[in-house]
Amino acid sequence: MNHLFFSHMKKTILVTLAFSIFLLVARAADTPVTIDLSGFADSAQHWYDYKNPRRVMECVPGQKQYAPTLISDIADNILLFQRANGGWPKNYDMQAILTPEQRKAVIESHDHNDTTLDNRTTHTQIVYLAKAYERLGLPSYRYACLRGFDFILDAQLDCGGFPQIWPDPDGYHAFITYNDGVTIGLFGLLRDMAEGRNGFSWMDNTRREQARAALDRGITCLLSTQYTNKQGVLQGWGQQHDPKDMQPALARKYELPSLCGQDTAEIAAFLMEVENPSAEIIRSVKAAVAWLDAVKITGKKLITHDASGTKVADRTVVADLAAPPMWARLYELETNHPIFAGRDGVKHYDIAEIDHNRRNGYDWYGHWALDVLAKQYHAWLEKISAATTSDDFRHDLGKWAVEQMPGGTVTAADGVLTITDTKGCTVWFRQKLTAPLTIRYDATMDSDARVSDLNCFWMASDPGNPADLFHSAHQRNGKFSTYDSLLTYYVGYGGNNNTTTRFRRYDGTGDRPLLPEHEFTDPAHLLQPDRTYAITITVAADGTTTYIRDGETIFAYRDPQPLAEGWFGFRTVKSKIKIENFRVTKN
Repeated sequence: MNHLFFSHMKKTILVTLAFSIFLLVARAADTPVTIDLSGFADSAQHWYDYKNPRRVMECVPGQKQYAPTLISDIADNILLFQRANGGWPKNYDMQAILTPEQRKAVIESHDHNDTTLDNRTTHTQIVYLAKAYERLGLPSYRYACLRGFDFILDAQLDCGGFPQIWPDPDGYHAFITYNDGVTIGLFGLLRDMAEGRNGFSWMDNTRREQARAALDRGITCLLSTQYTNKQGVLQGWGQQHDPKDMQPALARKYELPSLCGQDTAEIAAFLMEVENPSAEIIRSVKAAVAWLDAVKITGKKLITHDASGTKVADRTVVADLAAPPMWARLYELETNHPIFAGRDGVKHYDIAEIDHNRRNGYDWYGHWALDVLAKQYHAWLEKISAATTSDDFRHDLGKWAVEQMPGGTVTAADGVLTITDTKGCTVWFRQKLTAPLTIRYDATMDSDARVSDLNCFWMASDPGNPADLFHSAHQRNGKFSTYDSLLTYYVGYGGNNNTTTRFRRYDGTGDRPLLPEHEFTDPAHLLQPDRTYAITITVAADGTTTYIRDGETIFAYRDPQPLAEGWFGFRTVKSKIKIENFRVTKN
């Protein structure tokens, strides 16, 4: 009886579960597929609300739009607007159903050089096309997307930032532009390309490497343009910076050299998304948040009302003790006073003192940093306090830089990094590491090749370019002697045809001193074929670094001049090594 009862219950549960799954699948099939269009809102709003004689065409009364579900129609519109140089003009609606006359005007302007990065233009078109290609597979979308990518690479300034327009920018258009989401929008795009996410799963490795290099240069630019006041205090960013001296600069007459609450919040939020941030990035974020907290405005709010005796809308700041904090858009350098200006360029300290047009036609106040201070920053602090980075080796070599003599290969697949070498190879983890930390991985010497040289560098840097190990990577080719000039810790485990295991500290001058206590030659400290070794490397806050194999401390060294940051790299020659479970943990 009990058996029959439970058998019946089991069948009922299975039928119910199957029916539930059927309903979920059916509902998913009925859900319209769309691609986010919010990135086009800024330009579209300018097209509909403001006339401009320099545009090739204007909107018409009752201009219709494609429904968001009509992905191919919107993507074809984006193809239509793309200029011959690969970029896009601003202040048009990518969703608009164009009249024959409008369409003709766009086609005839194909060769115009009115392309820009302003008002969230070009990077948003590339993102949409990437996602459209991922969904629909039309080669024309992929081709246009890559042309747009080449346009962005061409537009990047030597300092790593981006101008407002390209090509041939002049005046403030040639400045590093953080205003209107220009630079951070592009950096987000480059990050997604480099990581093959958010629509770019199809991106080839060569393009991903180009995107990663461009992003690295861009982040260097961000750190270089962060303003330091005369007291030496690191603060925020301006809306635009002169690439000659990296200082905040004048743009339009009412956009005075200043620090910007809106852009500083946006940049800080972006930097908090960087995985395994360097010491420089951590310092930058903390300084930016401290500045945002110091300049927040409390007990006041901005209201819009009818001007006295009229029906014309006007803006006024009024007292309100219950109002959430807000930030001024522009803060005076050195004093941190909110500043305002009209088209005459005269500085004022009260929004009421500038003309009605500018007072109401520009976002002088906002709550831009509210989430940064209330939520994002605290979560970020918790994350970096116990930050862990890893690679499961199930995708590609995107996190690694390979320097190898001809004849060898390096692959990452199915959870294993495999280094097969004939003449010398170093595989660098791209992320710069900061002590205190612990590095762990499992390594196996494959008996199909010579069993020798399970080696590694850690906390490595190039004294000639300490901020960027890869700046002079072209001078290293995998040959061991090309690494002599580095400043680094190094272990050669089972080196010299598996006869020695040694620890060295390279001093950056070519000298690699070896102390007697830092060398083993006995079999217990040499390699065995097809044995998996659990390697743990630590760098402590007091300058002590250890190399641990299978729980046994092989080397421990208290450095009087500790290497507190740098890069990690696997190293071998004439062998085949399999690496698994690589991870780095902040201590």
